[in-house]
Amino acid sequence: MLSAALLMLAVLSAWGPRVAGRPVWPAVFALALVAAVAEGVLASWALAAVLALAAAGVLYTQLAHRGLARALGVVVALLALALALHVVPGAANPVLAGLQRLSPQSLPFRPWLSVDKGFAGLVLLLCFVPLARSAADWRQVGATLLRVGVPLVVLIVAASLAAGYVAPDPKWPAFALPFLAGNLLFTCVAEEAFFRGLIQRGLATTIGAAPALAIASLLFGLAHLGGGPLYAAIAAFAGLGYGWAYQRSARIEAAILCHFALNAVHFLGFSYPALSPH
Repeated sequence: MLSAALLMLAVLSAWGPRVAGRPVWPAVFALALVAAVAEGVLASWALAAVLALAAAGVLYTQLAHRGLARALGVVVALLALALALHVVPGAANPVLAGLQRLSPQSLPFRPWLSVDKGFAGLVLLLCFVPLARSAADWRQVGATLLRVGVPLVVLIVAASLAAGYVAPDPKWPAFALPFLAGNLLFTCVAEEAFFRGLIQRGLATTIGAAPALAIASLLFGLAHLGGGPLYAAIAAFAGLGYGWAYQRSARIEAAILCHFALNAVHFLGFSYPALSPH
């Protein structure tokens, strides 16, 4: 669990102040990596993938707009995607509790922390997305969260209730705090950095903002198809909201916080992960 805590600090330090003119995140990232190896969270191919991802990401940022940067960007994106999808062997992500059924009508699930996804998300965040730095940036994030995030949560929850995907189920499990922290700093950061920061932002410069928003949202829905067609449709609809928050504010933080707000409301207030069909 030390590696997960250090990685959370590394993600947060991406927005932190510099020390002696240098960013803090590389040092915390390195400590998290050492802890992950010591704890057996990353081994063999997973460790190699994270190291290769970090090296490619740093080189990508150094090359800026040179020709090789595009090829390195593809390498970073593919490595990050493989880690985020947990297809790279050698990752043993920390489990927070055994198999849980949070209410009699909910499907069972096992809460865990996606450390491999967290490493991927941090590199994507730092390579592809300008971060909020000023008070004006954060005011824009807050305004977008109120104008887009709140209506989005209401709409998605209403649609999920109407579709019979969830039912009201308020709760605070013992593992809620680390689970929600991991959801914000690993899951939401990684997914928004990839779908909004990389795909939507990249496509918008070539095909326009509206098509980029539509394609990124569709791909986001397809990425959740493992939960079933209804879940994928809800995710695609939510992705439109996250993408609109990003497009409206030009701040990835707005998309991350909208995403987390919906996930937290779902987890704390409704059937999680979904109603059981039986």
